[in-house]
Amino acid sequence: MINYNTQQIRGIYSKLPNDIKEAIFSVDVSDKIIDIGKKHKLAVDKIGIIGNETSRVMLGVTHPNEFIGNLTERLEVDKEKARAIAGEINEQVFKKVRESLRKIHNMRDEAEEEKVADVGHSVSNITEIVNRSDILKEIEKDHSQENLVPDIMKGDTNPFEEKMKEGVLIAPVEEKRYVEESAKMALLPEPEKSKKYQGFDPYREQLE
Repeated sequence: MINYNTQQIRGIYSKLPNDIKEAIFSVDVSDKIIDIGKKHKLAVDKIGIIGNETSRVMLGVTHPNEFIGNLTERLEVDKEKARAIAGEINEQVFKKVRESLRKIHNMRDEAEEEKVADVGHSVSNITEIVNRSDILKEIEKDHSQENLVPDIMKGDTNPFEEKMKEGVLIAPVEEKRYVEESAKMALLPEPEKSKKYQGFDPYREQLE
């Protein structure tokens, strides 16, 4: 799971559709996440994790097909329970912004596919060059070898190296001190109509 610093989160947030921005800070959405957590008898910190994971999907930094797996791991529950929680998040939260979520994640998928296609094309060209070089070497034994294979993906480092703290992007629960303090750590700028951080995430099935 890639983590992001404050500046990166602000940049991502600024490019989101308006309905996603509003949903992230919605008190109604926060209340729904709290209710879902209580229904499944989760502790306050676990409810915060649901808000955190939901927010990452809404921001587009976590793919929906990773949602259930992340809930399973971070909540320390079995996959069936994680699937049930994700299903309720889908029905009560994501349906209202489904089209925007599709756009966010389709755009990201297309960008990734272009990168893969570019690398595949480069590898194909390299193979062709190497094969041609082999033929020339058979004809001219004394021909000096050249380094025909360029470096691909050299120095490919993750631009997002700084890790965000565990409390970032956790949905606030007013009656619980833990979530109140966690909300203060939210990296996103608060909109005029709300002073609380509200977070949530989708999963694969909801977008399809």
